[in-house]
Amino acid sequence: MKIKFSMVQLIQGLGIFFLIVGAGNSTFGNVSGGATCFATGILLILLFSFDVKQFNVFGLAAVLREKITEADKILENLRGISLPVSEIAIKNASQAGRYDLVVPRKKLYEFVNSISRELEGMGVKAEDIERVRDEWYLATVIDMALPVHREIQKQIDIYHSQAIRKNSDINSGKLVINDSEAKEFEEFLGRIEWDMHHYYDEVVNQLNLNYKDYPRYLREIISDLTGVPEKVKAEMLVKVSEYIEDIEYLINHKDIRRPDVWFK
Repeated sequence: MKIKFSMVQLIQGLGIFFLIVGAGNSTFGNVSGGATCFATGILLILLFSFDVKQFNVFGLAAVLREKITEADKILENLRGISLPVSEIAIKNASQAGRYDLVVPRKKLYEFVNSISRELEGMGVKAEDIERVRDEWYLATVIDMALPVHREIQKQIDIYHSQAIRKNSDINSGKLVINDSEAKEFEEFLGRIEWDMHHYYDEVVNQLNLNYKDYPRYLREIISDLTGVPEKVKAEMLVKVSEYIEDIEYLINHKDIRRPDVWFK
């Protein structure tokens, strides 16, 4: 029966042969030649062994395992340092995009994904990477919500302006109404004034929200308006639905739903 040896096995066998020859040379007085053979044998075995634990030349395997363990510890420390550094970098870049130092949306998106890939390559857990990305999610959701807020503010301003003009006409005598109409108008004026103040408070409080609550929050603001007619509120929900869907997609898929619109 023929016995086949792979190239790796042959080279490993050659390495063992050199170790034996080295031992023989050293035993019979050729210390220099023995050292050379030993070095050659060890090098061949190291380069072509898939599992260094299977051999132990003067404790060499143990030393290698120790070094590998040290390298793992260093990498773990690097992961620990990289997480807060990455979190700060993403937070600063995301806030710069919202305030004075405008960072283009596409550049910010690429920056966040680049950091995410680097962390993933270092073996950082997916949940830790997601935590680092949270500040970008929040900043992006707030930005995506702006068109919705503009529409809400627009409708409140329209009906509030109408109420102020009508109130001015009534007070100046330009418009005369009966008691029933006056009571109805007073109630409407109170509702639209409430909408204005309540909406202002909601906008201030939105920064304390979890970004995952934004779709519900935006729909509730529109539904809770009391001075805007129900028909107009229904039209508003249809008009802003794409923006709210963008937010929901980001929350559920961790990515941009309409890059052509968002990065325009």
